[in-house]
Amino acid sequence: MARTPRPPHIVLTPEEQQRLTELVRRRKTPRGLAARAHLILLSAEQPYTSLTKIGEQLGVCRHTVRTWRQRFVQDRIAGLSDAPKPGAPRKIQDDDVERLIRLTLDTVPTNATHWSTRSMAQASGLTQNAVFRIWRAFGLRPHLSESPRIGVDL
Repeated sequence: MARTPRPPHIVLTPEEQQRLTELVRRRKTPRGLAARAHLILLSAEQPYTSLTKIGEQLGVCRHTVRTWRQRFVQDRIAGLSDAPKPGAPRKIQDDDVERLIRLTLDTVPTNATHWSTRSMAQASGLTQNAVFRIWRAFGLRPHLSESPRIGVDL
């Protein structure tokens, strides 16, 4: 049975060593990133240890060790962060959100004292659900406005 070639040795600069150690020790570091930093530190400290043994120490398989070592060799510390996850692209862009917020705060609907999600959806061209989600995200509650609206007869 043919053996696979040995993975490249990982040699860390003092700055990389310090940064990886900080990532491992820091409490606020995401668990996955800390595990990958620990993996690279172990690989640098034990250059002739097999991928399987390093994986056993960390509780991951050798394929995971190989993957993260290769990413580190290619991109250094930046290669340890998670890649963007696949999924559908955003349908509502930042310009649409900004326009909706400006409409909500700066205008008043005709024949009403405040915007509802339905009236705003019609005025902005977005869906009622999108208006609701944006208002909730930004803490906008036009129906609870304390100051009287301009142009509304009371």
